[in-house]
Amino acid sequence: MATGWISKYPFATLPQIFYISVYILWCLSYYALQFFLLIDNNVNLNDKEFNVVRLHAKLDIILLILAIAATFFLPILAIIIVIIQIITWMVYTD
Repeated sequence: MATGWISKYPFATLPQIFYISVYILWCLSYYALQFFLLIDNNVNLNDKEFNVVRLHAKLDIILLILAIAATFFLPILAIIIVIIQIITWMVYTD
């Protein structure tokens, strides 16, 4: 629903905020799941996997909050920031 609303109104503020809000909730639930899976599998907190999770979580949340702020000035910029966030996953993953 959110992506369909954005494709219909790419320069409207409310669809962008709705999409980014849903995306932030998805990211938070994904990081919680990943964190608890690493803990359940007895991965050390100083291990490389935890460092990658922490880095991506911080970077993603910062970019997505920036996307919400950018929506009020230029709504299409929110989607551009989400694309940048996705590219960070392709560039920095092991």
